[in-house]
Formats: sequence, structure tokens, C-alpha cells
Amino acid sequence: MATSPKQKHQAFRIHSRANSWFSAEVDKWGYTKILGELKKLGIIKTSKSTIKNILKEYGIDPLKNRSDDTWDSFLKRTFHTLWACDFFTKSVWSLTGRKLFFVLFFINIKTRKINIAGITDQPNSIWIKEKLEESKTFFSNPEGNAALIRDRDAKFSKEFDQFFADRNINVLKIPFRSPNLNPYAESWVATVKRECLNHFIVLGKVHLEYLVNQFANYYNNFRPHSGKDNEPLTKQPIKVDGNIYTEEFLGGLINHYYRE
Repeated sequence: MATSPKQKHQAFRIHSRANSWFSAEVDKWGYTKILGELKKLGIIKTSKSTIKNILKEYGIDPLKNRSDDTWDSFLKRTFHTLWACDFFTKSVWSLTGRKLFFVLFFINIKTRKINIAGITDQPNSIWIKEKLEESKTFFSNPEGNAALIRDRDAKFSKEFDQFFADRNINVLKIPFRSPNLNPYAESWVATVKRECLNHFIVLGKVHLEYLVNQFANYYNNFRPHSGKDNEPLTKQPIKVDGNIYTEEFLGGLINHYYRE
């Protein structure tokens, strides 16, 4: 007796729900590959158009070139050492009124450690070059192929790119208006604003430098990171005995607890 289209649909649905390995592979394969694998197993006999329609019904892209490869996995697979950089801004009150300051930072994607390169209200090429020289130890000893991810902000000049080219570090420019392709930098900006800067009215450049640098110190050395098994980026010996003490950061906004 011939199998009806409805029965074929039901067989595909039942099998995909019952087998987790199959569900995972469906998310990566195109419909031609799925059809071939199903025929090999003798599960159903159907056409490519039927498979295609079922995938569409479940909101899965049926194109042959669909894969779970991402920009992030491509970078991690291709480059052994990765950094990212960006600017973020903060309004600062001064004697002459409110000013907009720019914070240039770098993040090592493997270690997640942050380097605050500098803070200024005039981020011109001369200032950026000076801050790169001051930060060069942060980029020392890269492992294998190395790359820096940046956006296409005009503040990043040819001299900026040349600084990294001289150190055999590839500069990867993401497309315009694509912050999702620089997620580690974007995530850090959200973190420093949410956990630090949003809680203060900043009075002058010195105050801003103090807040950002103290938070970076806490972030690099004491803050537990969910992406690192809820441990600090700088490994500390864990003591299970002794009195518990508190170290305050940012006037007590953040507390670090430790034993002695």
C-alpha cells in the first residue's frame, strides 16, 4: 500500500522528535542531505520537495549551504590569538559644562582581560598613536595567527592598522552597523555601563579615569565571570578556612570577598 503525503509527514515528525541526534543534524543539513540519510536508513521514501516543505513548516532554512558556522566560530578556528577594540562614550560634567569623552579599550577574547588604552574628549590620530605605544605590551607574544577585530569608525586610521601590521596582527574590519560581529567588545561596554558608570554622575576627566580604571581592575582580577565557570580571570588560590574580609571598589558599589 502506498504511503500518503500525510503519513510521510507524520513519520518525519515522529522520528525527528524521538532522536536527538537527528534533530541536531537537521539543523545543520540541507534537504538533499536529509533525504539521502533517510533513504539510507530506510525510514521513509519521499521527495526533496516534501522534505523542503516540512523544514519550512518548522521554521528551518532548507537551503543546501545552511550550516551552524558563525563569524565567532570562524575567528576562533582561524586565529590563535584574538583581540577586539572599540570606543565608548560618557558624558562628563566640568566647570565649562557637559563634555563627551571617548574611552578606547581592547579586550583579549581568549582571556577576556581588558586594557583601557586611554580617555579623551579629542580622539585624534596623534592621541590614538600615543595610546597604542603605551599599550603595546598588551599585544606582545601572540600565539600563531593573530587578529584584531574593529569596526569602521573613522577614528581608526591607516596608522592604527599599520601599528598592528608591523606586529603581524591582522586587522579585521567588520561591516558598517554590525555590532553583533564584535560581540565581546559590545558586551564589555554594556557591562561597564551597567555595573559602574550608570551609577555615577561623572565630574571631570579625572573622575571618569578613576571609575573606568578601578572597574577594569576589578573586572580583570576579582569579578566572577559566567563564561569562565564563574571564576575570576586572574586565578586566585581558594581558601576554605579563615576569616572573610571585604574589599570595596567604587566607593562600596562593588565588593570583593576573600579569606585570609
